[in-house]
Amino acid sequence: MGERNNPDAVDLAQALQHQIELAKRLGLDFAAHLLALALMEIRINLNQISSGEIEELCARIERHPAAATPQESAQVFRLSDRRLVPKT
Repeated sequence: MGERNNPDAVDLAQALQHQIELAKRLGLDFAAHLLALALMEIRINLNQISSGEIEELCARIERHPAAATPQESAQVFRLSDRRLVPKT
């Protein structure tokens, strides 16, 4: 499922998003969390994000767990080239 243009995976991601919203409305927070993990895996595969890129993102988050200002929280990590750039 590593292909970016996999229509079945896109459909599954959309269906999962709907189910997450439904679970939240029903107060099923743990179920919503589990579905969100499945959705994250699908999105990772669709966007061809490597395990190394995930590790790099986690390391950056661990080094800077909370942004001090709103401007700092409006930054985007470009995983492909590892640069921190302002969000546009």
